[in-house]
Amino acid sequence: MSTDNNGKETSSALDRYLQNQPTTEGSGSNSSAAAGMGVRPGDLNLNLSSVPTTNVEPGGFWIRFVAAVIDGAIIGLVTTPISQLLPFATKPDAEMIRDKGLGVYFAALSVVWLAGLAIALIAQFFYYGWFYSKKGASPGKMLFGLKVLNANTGTHLTYAQAFVREGLAKYFLSSLFTFGIGYLVAAFRDDKKTLHDLVCSTRVVRVKKQ
Repeated sequence: MSTDNNGKETSSALDRYLQNQPTTEGSGSNSSAAAGMGVRPGDLNLNLSSVPTTNVEPGGFWIRFVAAVIDGAIIGLVTTPISQLLPFATKPDAEMIRDKGLGVYFAALSVVWLAGLAIALIAQFFYYGWFYSKKGASPGKMLFGLKVLNANTGTHLTYAQAFVREGLAKYFLSSLFTFGIGYLVAAFRDDKKTLHDLVCSTRVVRVKKQ
């Protein structure tokens, strides 16, 4: 009888101890459900899209440049033929200036440029969105063991994050508006972050070989 009472007291004390332990938001319900399925709470903290920080180093400037050239070539192989097949892809020429005037020429030139930009942005959305979200790197970066990660969480980028980084921030902010200076920022930083990395809260790392 004494043994039963001691066991109940010990169990009650243990219950009170566990109830008083701090928990993170949402962890209580997860832990209870996990306990019912025989899953340890620690198993719920796995993040399959993250990369161990102890096994990576910042991706170098030149290796990222070569990777970007490779990716650009791959995208160009797809977008260039499509651009040429569009009805308005015929580029304005001197004959158009003579026949229709300079205003029509610049208007036609603007349409061609905007159409090419739209095709490039759409291609980048699907290209970088799929590879960054599924693989953590584009084909060019995968050749050199590079990964593009969320700097705050260490996880893969979403489609939207990949598009903002590659299609908007990289092209307009690091290239067009700053004349390429946005890329050179990486050469003067220990973490090798470019301007678009800083704006988009991303980082490029190189996974070390074991």
